Parts: sequence; structure tokens; C-alpha cells
Amino acid sequence: MKRVPALLLLFLCASGLAAQVPISRNPQVTLSLNPQVTLSINPDVNLDINPHVTLDLNPQVTLSINPSVTLSLNPKVNLAINPQVTVGLNPKVTLSLNPRLNKWKGYYLFSKKVEWIGFLSVINAGFILLFSPDAEWTGYFLSNGHGGFNWFGLDGAWSGYLISNSNGGWNLFTTDSKWIAFTT
Repeated sequence: MKRVPALLLLFLCASGLAAQVPISRNPQVTLSLNPQVTLSINPDVNLDINPHVTLDLNPQVTLSINPSVTLSLNPKVNLAINPQVTVGLNPKVTLSLNPRLNKWKGYYLFSKKVEWIGFLSVINAGFILLFSPDAEWTGYFLSNGHGGFNWFGLDGAWSGYLISNSNGGWNLFTTDSKWIAFTT
């Protein structure tokens, strides 16, 4: 198991409370959003959204969506998609991207134990910012060009990927395809 995603999730869990999530987006209350109850959005049950079975979703198998192989998807190589270099994608420089200062549109991120651990702020169709519950910028997601997103830490290290849950949300996996979180 990769240590970076696990440590990030522990940090995110410790920094926020689910009380700030609206009821309509809270899977502890709205059970249709909870993959432990609504099995069609659970990749352990719905094999169509499981990268171990549906291999075109798995960047370890489908190399065209793997940023370690397809360098145009790698922010360490393609600086145009790197928010540390491209200031228009950096919420510390482009303040209009900062959810503390502006309204945001996006998703709430929950652990598999249905604990609120952060939120995703959609910037455009190809770029999403990751924040802790207290709006601290912790990472970002870049489109893989095939309906999913690769997850990167602020240093540009590839940490995992998002796959659609086929119900308007996303499931978050580590680079080795371990399901660790979901969005509402």
C-alpha cells in the first residue's frame, strides 16, 4: 500500500466534521449516496466500476491513462497542467479558485467509513482541486482523457485516480487500485 494517500486521508479525516456537509449531500443521512447501502455505486459490488475487473478503467493496465507512461498526463513533464507552474490553476495565486474566498462547485469527499475528509472544487472539465474540510489545498485531479481523473499531490506525485460511480459521483482509488474514498 502506498503511504502518501493513506497519510493524506488520515490528515483530512482529522481536520473536519461532517456537520458542515448539507443533508442532501451527506451519505450518513441521504443513504442513496452511501456506497455501503446503495450497492450500485460500490466498486466492490458493481464490477462495471471496479478497475480490477473493468481493465480499461485501470491505469496500471490501460497505459494511455497512466501519467507515468503517458507523459502528456504528467504535471511534472507537462507544465501547462501543473498548478505549481501554471498560476491560472493555482488557488494560492489565482484567488478566485480559492473556496475560502468564493463559492465553489464540486463534490464532498468521504472515506469508505462515510467520514467527510475533504471536497473537490471543479475548475473546468479537465481540472479539479482537492481541499481538506477546512479548505486547505492538498492536491488536484487532471483529466485522463477517457472519462476519469488522475490524482496528484501538490508536489506533482501521482497518488491515484477517480472513476465515475455511474450515478453522478466518483470513487477514489490509489495507484494500485485500492478503493479508498467516494464523492457526493
